[in-house]
Amino acid sequence: MWQWQSQSTRFIGAYMVDFNRMLGKGSFWRVYHAHDIKTGKVVAMKVMSKQLIKDQAFSVQLKRELKIMSRLDHPNVIGM
Repeated sequence: MWQWQSQSTRFIGAYMVDFNRMLGKGSFWRVYHAHDIKTGKVVAMKVMSKQLIKDQAFSVQLKRELKIMSRLDHPNVIGM
């Protein structure tokens, strides 16, 4: 079961994300170990860098990836 929030964990919506437990990273995102607070399930949370949000040139790539992610329909993938 998940633990209470500490300095390394933060709540994002209904998920508690452990930022000390990075599972992977790409050019735009990092994936962290997290827990669904409602169900207690362990999940992976994909988090975008704050610097990229401000980058105008990045917006085209972001829109493309978000469009692709919104179409994913799989029991092991959390919807957007």
